Amino acid sequence: MKIAGFLFLFGMEALKSVIGIKVRFMVSKGDSLYLAPALEDGIGSQECESKISAVIRRGQIIELRPTKDQAEYLTRCAGTMRYIYNTLVAKWEAGEKYNRKAFQAHCIALRQSTDWMQEVSSRATYEACDNFHAAASNFFMSCKGQRNGRSFNPPRFKKKGKCLPTVNFSHETQFSVQGRNLRISGLKTNIRLRERGRFDGAVKSVSIKQRAGKWFASFVFELTKEQLVEKSSNAKTKRETVGIDFGLSVLAATSDRQIIENPRALHKKLRLLKRRQRQVSKKLCEGQSQSRRYKTASTRISRLHKKIADQRSAAQHKFTSDIVKRFGKIVIEDLQVAEMIKNRKFSRLISDVGWATLRYQLAYKSKAAGVELVVADKWFASSKICSFCGQKAEKLALEQRIFNCPHCNFIENRDINAALNLATYIPKTVATDQGETQNVQQSSWKTSPQGEAWNSDVANITFNRGSLSKLVMSEHMAVIY
Repeated sequence: MKIAGFLFLFGMEALKSVIGIKVRFMVSKGDSLYLAPALEDGIGSQECESKISAVIRRGQIIELRPTKDQAEYLTRCAGTMRYIYNTLVAKWEAGEKYNRKAFQAHCIALRQSTDWMQEVSSRATYEACDNFHAAASNFFMSCKGQRNGRSFNPPRFKKKGKCLPTVNFSHETQFSVQGRNLRISGLKTNIRLRERGRFDGAVKSVSIKQRAGKWFASFVFELTKEQLVEKSSNAKTKRETVGIDFGLSVLAATSDRQIIENPRALHKKLRLLKRRQRQVSKKLCEGQSQSRRYKTASTRISRLHKKIADQRSAAQHKFTSDIVKRFGKIVIEDLQVAEMIKNRKFSRLISDVGWATLRYQLAYKSKAAGVELVVADKWFASSKICSFCGQKAEKLALEQRIFNCPHCNFIENRDINAALNLATYIPKTVATDQGETQNVQQSSWKTSPQGEAWNSDVANITFNRGSLSKLVMSEHMAVIY
């Protein structure tokens, strides 16, 4: 009992140093434990919760400009992490029972007995052990059904040439960022950054990866909610509501009659991509090792894929940032992307436009700027309803790009008509902590521009909070390119 009491007090002292408040006792409610702050200091439970949740993490990816020696050091660090990780996977597949302390002690002893491992920072060994522990924990939680989202497979080997070389530094004493200079443990010189960080908060971790022959650093900043509030988030300078209809021929159409062109990054480079893939396939024969020309051709394909992804991402960020800055309420449609890409005729076009990424970006950017984001019911027929009279058309072919109302002869662009209907969408909703407003039950629509009330029959939708946790991760980290 004395040992347990000592550990409890030690944990409370550590909590006080992290949170900055005094903790008096713990209150038990069912199976949960809640910390009760000291009341004589004037700190209530609501203020305590707000102080804990006031810290938000944001991410930013910045390209590195390392010298030849610095790039060689990063490659050796990545190789050490891969070797340690594969060693633990081999022990796992050999049938040895997993124990974190025992596995980590084995890796530490392996590093001390290997000369080439001692040439890089010791954090490479510890980070590889942490990565293996995270993979094993995800697998155990998936087997027990304690984890939301997709299921995880057991840890697997990482093959050189197929997995991206990665170096992680999660301990603040092992790296530092000053302006456009990055210092990491084990390297005497600073690595030059292409640009400065966009956030003023403290850098909690950095992950360095090599992609398409270039090195990139992913920084995680810890910020307060006050630091995230943008100057453009003033409600007085914003228009009230905007409806957004995502498309394939165009990126999106808004209710203010603005059409954003789809860059079609993959479609424009598809012919070149096929030619370069044929060139790679001709340079590799069965039973032979990868030649220098094969590696060069593979790097050209990787750079082309990165260029396609960058063009798509640039168009998406430009559109979502502009929408969040100009409007105070955003209404989008709930698209079942996972089901729609099963159609072989449109799967490539849907993947090229990136509907899920657009919704994800609107979610975390709107929350940071204090903008309300409403997700319309998936059964709401925004394209078939006339935005002028409110009547619903029975049929609307996919190739029909101009909406012609059979009741009032109203003519409008199909995408613009859908965006106008989304802008005036008023469902019965519930606000979620991810910044979205999700439908709960049968929705009652608004009145038409002429004041005539009209309704649309929709099915009851049960709100599943776990379904949004995978998509909207702005509370933890959002990557900004």
